[in-house]
Amino acid sequence: MISAEQSIKWVKDWVALISEEEGDPYLFGVMTDTTLLKRLTEMEELEKSILFLDIKTSLRELLTSYLLGLEDMFPQMKCSIMKIKNGHLYDGIAPSLPETYLSAIENQPIGENVGSCGASAALKQQVIVTDIATDPKWIAYRKVTIEHGLRACWSNPIISTEGEVMATLAMYYSEPKSPSDDELQVMERATSFLQVILENKQKTEIISDSNLLMLQSQELAHFGNWRWDIAHNIVTWSPALYSIYGLDESTFKATFEGYLELLHPDDQLRVKGIIENLMYTGEDAEFEERIIRPTGEVRYLRSWAKLKKDQNGEIRIPEGKIATDV
Repeated sequence: MISAEQSIKWVKDWVALISEEEGDPYLFGVMTDTTLLKRLTEMEELEKSILFLDIKTSLRELLTSYLLGLEDMFPQMKCSIMKIKNGHLYDGIAPSLPETYLSAIENQPIGENVGSCGASAALKQQVIVTDIATDPKWIAYRKVTIEHGLRACWSNPIISTEGEVMATLAMYYSEPKSPSDDELQVMERATSFLQVILENKQKTEIISDSNLLMLQSQELAHFGNWRWDIAHNIVTWSPALYSIYGLDESTFKATFEGYLELLHPDDQLRVKGIIENLMYTGEDAEFEERIIRPTGEVRYLRSWAKLKKDQNGEIRIPEGKIATDV
């Protein structure tokens, strides 16, 4: 149903046919407002669909799909996400808002009178503007906003677990409007969901950048690292280590025996003894070794090795680092 406030409401209706001995039969019914339950069910399905998207899906594509899902639930609503960087709004994502409007608010500083998003980011709290034409928060941006047919805007800050405002979630309407209870519930749940998505993405990028820096540093310093899973005899090498040994990562399968075969014949027994002693005593080891590359070239390496236990504290897992040209 469409309410007097032009909001869509979901109703469950129980109807019975009543017949009496005299007179015509009639229908008797009971209606219950199930809007909130319906919204939460739709939210759950939307969240599942987003979480099951291909891992290669970009963050922008993922957020766009999520906003479109919210708009399907509320056809009169237009959603946006504005990221926050250095105290400014930037990189807006809004599938149903005009690009000219997004360009007008791009890189604007956050503040108590910088629209709903700027205010919610600055105050770190929800900001509900029911009429952009009269609210003082929109004075500086009122003209461009109304020109694009936007009259109400509600915004929530998306705050990380460290208390940093990462972005804002906004919901626009073309008419002055206050949020209904179910819209507020959806807004709060969407904000919590986006916090998880954005924070996980942020941490993934940090880890990815750190790994890239580590790999680049290893290549520049001719430095690699390895790890030996004894139970399965699987040896894992960093890309830089394959370069040190002059081997192709796609064709060489690293094992402990394979590693020993790459050593100079005069070093094989000595190095094997060092590794075995390390596993027996648990003491870290530092040693030099020679390897023979596929071209016949002999390289001198300095190696460091230590033991780690698995999560059950039983199987010891040697791992170490190797530097070349020593």
